[in-house]
Amino acid sequence: MNRTIPAALAAILLSALPASAEFYGGTERDAIAVGGSLFFDTGTANGQDLSLELHGGYYVLDGFLIGGSLATRNDDVADTYELALLGQYHVLNAFGPEFDRPWGVSPYVGFRVGYARGKDIAESHDAALAGLRVGLDLFLTENVVLDFAFDLSACSANVYPDDNKLEKSDFALRAGLDFHF
Repeated sequence: MNRTIPAALAAILLSALPASAEFYGGTERDAIAVGGSLFFDTGTANGQDLSLELHGGYYVLDGFLIGGSLATRNDDVADTYELALLGQYHVLNAFGPEFDRPWGVSPYVGFRVGYARGKDIAESHDAALAGLRVGLDLFLTENVVLDFAFDLSACSANVYPDDNKLEKSDFALRAGLDFHF
């Protein structure tokens, strides 16, 4: 196995960490963020699993984003669609002026509230959605962000595909790219 490519990617990411501290600042009031994540897995029980989330929002306060998200998931047996209000609070922004821009990384906590629809061959359900998100933004520049998140979602009905049935809850690991303006 050729180890040159993973080593080169690791070197690029590690060299971006100190530089990102210089450019950190894309979570200030009046900033706009748009982005998304894409996940493709060919080794699931039901064939291929494809998940896409698009999200965006406006920073109403330093470190506090309000926006929305649109997500879809397909695993060859079932489809899930979500439309939700999204809120995120960047924790490092809470430490006061002496910590104004020291980090190229910014941990956050967030929530999603909205609507979900799940359907498979036999049934279809509409549901209220509530979700919690814990993540970390890695600022490569002031405007370009790698976003990593743990996402826990729960619904009032069975909407998430799991093997050959639908479930009321879902846990996802997400990685994506965001742009801040």
